[in-house]
Amino acid sequence: MKNQENLEKLKDLLKGSKICMLSTYNEDKGIHTRPMAYQEIDESGTIYFFTKEYSSKIDEISVNNEIDISFTNTDDSNYVVLKANASLSKDRAKMEELFNPMVKVWFPEGLEDPNISLIKADVQSAEYWDSTSSKMVFLFNAAKSLITGEQYNEGEHGKIEL
Repeated sequence: MKNQENLEKLKDLLKGSKICMLSTYNEDKGIHTRPMAYQEIDESGTIYFFTKEYSSKIDEISVNNEIDISFTNTDDSNYVVLKANASLSKDRAKMEELFNPMVKVWFPEGLEDPNISLIKADVQSAEYWDSTSSKMVFLFNAAKSLITGEQYNEGEHGKIEL
């Protein structure tokens, strides 16, 4: 069973981030990264993305299902990289639960699109950098570091295992 405390920490870090960078591995070209909108992280530590069933990312996941998902939340000054195992899902009930008007931008036919699918990413671990101070606090501490010659303390860094 996944550690509930770690999952809550991860959810808190991802709060406010809706766009991430999804990285897959391409046999010929190496790492392939693209922006994606994620829909949710559920109670089991799974993240869902809408996608087309026939796409390069699904081709890549079918060969190597290990993916990285990177989040940047500049408002809260935190950064998170997730390691996950991905699979294609055609779970109609889950698609109905997650579908929203923004998804319709990519799928004008909505849930009736025969190519609509989900990427189901089961998160294994996360690494994060959390510097939750405001921009003013950051600027003050950066200036202080320059004046005193002491290294800037960038905040909390850690790893989460799920």
